[in-house]
Amino acid sequence: MPSSFLKLLASQSTILLSKSSPPRCVSPDVESTSNTPSPTSKTETSKVPPPRSNTRIVSLFFFSKP
Repeated sequence: MPSSFLKLLASQSTILLSKSSPPRCVSPDVESTSNTPSPTSKTETSKVPPPRSNTRIVSLFFFSKP
């Protein structure tokens, strides 16, 4: 069950990223300029820690349930 929950969290974070900056509009620009992907990678790396805190909350939730 935890793995499926993590997948849901990952999906939600992807949706949030899409809403923050439309990938359809960014994709052509990214392909044109090779300098743009670098900041994108940094953004993904900085967004990796939040899911860990969410995982802790989920763990607490599972432990709370009998």
